[in-house]
Amino acid sequence: MGGIYEAASKGEDTMRAKSLASLALALAVISISANAPTLDGLTAAGLSGIGVLVATIILMITEALPLPITMLSMMSAAFLLGVASFSDICASFGNSAVFFMLASFGVSAGLMNTNIPQAFVERVVDWSRGKSKRLVAGFLAASAITSSFMSDVPTCVIFGAFAAKLLEASGHD
Repeated sequence: MGGIYEAASKGEDTMRAKSLASLALALAVISISANAPTLDGLTAAGLSGIGVLVATIILMITEALPLPITMLSMMSAAFLLGVASFSDICASFGNSAVFFMLASFGVSAGLMNTNIPQAFVERVVDWSRGKSKRLVAGFLAASAITSSFMSDVPTCVIFGAFAAKLLEASGHD
């Protein structure tokens, strides 16, 4: 009876260890970049900025922390290390591109609460007649057509949601 729960517990322990290792690596990168000697043409702030950038990439790829916490902590690290003033950091974070991306994900999340993804997936699956090449071609064609009158990023997000619905319907998590 305990086999399933023991396996889940071991998996959680492994994930926790990987998250801690990723956090330690990110902190080490920031520490090394903040304490490293400057190079010709690269100031201490520039070197620290590179360290914060690399640490951010590490944390985003490994998903050691939730994305909002990663972004806010890296903004704080950039400020504390003197990479830029707090107002400059916040101004960059408040760029219209950031809000565009948030809106794109919002539209995708909204679509997932409707029956549109299910209807789309059903039509593409029916059209493909069980052939994986036709299924992929159907998704590619639909996303290409949508991308011709809509920006690429929201199109990718929306069709990612459609693909997630297809995986969910096929029993994959």
